[in-house]
Amino acid sequence: MISGLVLSGFIQAGWSAFAALLIRDFTAEASVPVDIVLYGVGVFSCYVACVIVAAFYMGSIYRFTNLLIAIISFVLFSIWPSAARVLFGWFFDLF
Repeated sequence: MISGLVLSGFIQAGWSAFAALLIRDFTAEASVPVDIVLYGVGVFSCYVACVIVAAFYMGSIYRFTNLLIAIISFVLFSIWPSAARVLFGWFFDLF
């Protein structure tokens, strides 16, 4: 169970890092209303990723934990993008 939580949390945090970095790149030149819409899309994409991860890791503990990880990591990586690059930059460099 613990390994499932760690792996699903890693997947969820990775997606949140990807979404936060991608949104941050697009909001550099956008207006405030567009920023709000883009961050809303980012939050929604993290929720969709949480639902997809929940299809593989079924159970209320996984769903609740991954939803918390999705929200917290997206906010954290949106505020502090260098943390996303440090933790997941090696993976993004593969593509």
